[in-house]
Amino acid sequence: MHYDFFRLNELPEAAAQFKIPPPPHPYKWSDNVWIAENGDWLALYRPLNLGLIFFHRKYFTGSPHSLWNYVPDRMLDRMITERFLIPHIEDMDTLEHNRLIEDAREGTFRFICVIPTNACDMKCAYCHQRPPKSKEAAMTLAEIESGLDKCARLCDDAAKPVDILLYGGEPLNAFHITEKILKLTEKSRGLFKSEVRLSFTTSGLGMTSERAETLARRNVFVIVSIDGPPECNDKVRIAPNRESAFSEAEKAYFLLKECGCRTGLSVTIGRHNIHKFTRNLEYLLDRFPANDIGLNAFLHPLDSRPNPFQASWEEAFRAFTEGFIITTEYGLYAEQPFRRLKPFVFRQPLLKDCSSPGERLVLTPGGKLGFCDSCYPENRYFYPLDSFPGRDNPDYQLWAGLSSPEMPFCRECPAMTVCGGACRFDAYKASGKLDGVDPQRCKFEIALLYWMIWRLFDCISDINEPYFFPEESDRKLLFRNVVLDSDNQPFTAGSYSDTKNLTKNI
Repeated sequence: MHYDFFRLNELPEAAAQFKIPPPPHPYKWSDNVWIAENGDWLALYRPLNLGLIFFHRKYFTGSPHSLWNYVPDRMLDRMITERFLIPHIEDMDTLEHNRLIEDAREGTFRFICVIPTNACDMKCAYCHQRPPKSKEAAMTLAEIESGLDKCARLCDDAAKPVDILLYGGEPLNAFHITEKILKLTEKSRGLFKSEVRLSFTTSGLGMTSERAETLARRNVFVIVSIDGPPECNDKVRIAPNRESAFSEAEKAYFLLKECGCRTGLSVTIGRHNIHKFTRNLEYLLDRFPANDIGLNAFLHPLDSRPNPFQASWEEAFRAFTEGFIITTEYGLYAEQPFRRLKPFVFRQPLLKDCSSPGERLVLTPGGKLGFCDSCYPENRYFYPLDSFPGRDNPDYQLWAGLSSPEMPFCRECPAMTVCGGACRFDAYKASGKLDGVDPQRCKFEIALLYWMIWRLFDCISDINEPYFFPEESDRKLLFRNVVLDSDNQPFTAGSYSDTKNLTKNI
């Protein structure tokens, strides 16, 4: 499954051209080192601490002892410090891996997804959330009050911000619940121990100037879903009464802007827009001044069927990376690409791509609380408020264990600490197991890691030696024109571990 990488200590026949130099005594190569090749260069990558070193391939294709004849002592010392080389007598890889598992298990609830209603007047062709009319439901004021009270007690880490995302359905269809949430989370009420940041996703259908003003007063970050120009967007995002979904979204967007809201775009990449994706994206960026953009490359399955609008992983990868390049030219923060780039650049392992494994609470109509919003339509892993699993409950333990260093397939993957296991719901639908994999997503994530490594190499203009360790300042070149600012990011709690830079010794 590791299409562009070979594990250094387990080279397959296809990589027989490589001659791995035995390290000087008393060291051995870490078992966690992978090789990726590109032309005359090789990248040695260590997922456990996101260590990276570039070597000219001549050092690994000639005499197996040639490397140590040419590498200066400072380089050897760096390889030891970065744990590419580890002492023979110590099982440092296992210790480090276990520490990542422990860090992931220590995650605390700090992301709350509230679904005020599952009803939506849109009929988006790729949506997996929309229920039949008979199962539409909305929260009551009593449910949101008791639900947020329960969530506040579970979000007990006062040192970290709490993100609350209002989602759906269409939250504008139950805006009185939004208004109640805004009141309950006012700082003066003291319901939550830490800062609360609010985000709101919408199609725009039902937005008014009064509602926009209400959201702006509380500095709510509003994300509007638009997939491209009208002729592209309106093919799949179907508004009622023959209205244009694009026009409704545009009207809502500029109402929000006029009222002073921070706004973002959510763009779903699929068969409806992929063939002219860069042109479609540039159209949106020129038309809608945004603080943030989401580039969603994977669509959830519809029931047990693959989503018919899902592009192949190769098409999705191409659109995703081309889209990222365009957004950086505009200086715009792109949520999903940066969810991969930030761990890679700052060497902070991404252990959970989604916060559902023990860090997310999903509050729904009917007074139910669960781990994963995608599981809500099937009512899987949702509980009455007073029955939500505690930390010693098997259901909680199951979800808390869904981190990339702990899951059986992810733990053996070079992309382990930049992918974070991706979407557990999609993996479940593809494999039948919450800790399984979606093979198409795996190919995408490994290709993305390979792309990041070699794009970084291309960004560095002054490699004068046949070996090079990129520093953080080099890695930041991947950000290009984007300045990281929490005001331009709808979610600050994040989905990855707070594990610090891992260049220090265990």
